[in-house]
Amino acid sequence: MWLLKLVTAKIVYRRTAKIMDPRAHVGTRISELMSHYNLSAYQLAKNLGYEGPQKLYKLIQNKSKPGYETLMDILDHYPQMRSEWLMRGDEPMFK
Repeated sequence: MWLLKLVTAKIVYRRTAKIMDPRAHVGTRISELMSHYNLSAYQLAKNLGYEGPQKLYKLIQNKSKPGYETLMDILDHYPQMRSEWLMRGDEPMFK
């Protein structure tokens, strides 16, 4: 019974909110952010105050997951971006 309620809740939620593919990683959304602003990984790294783009390359290639500080750096630098989109993929991208 509880499984039916859970499945039903997910179906209702999916119908009411536009959601990215749940398998999409944060790195995929960071790539989308870069595309939106027409930035390279190097440019985004410099905007965030990083010495080089290595950390971002690992995230974009989904070889690692971002830490709290990395997520906060992105959200602080792009305050118009929704944290729900960056972390979970809930649309829309911007407030």
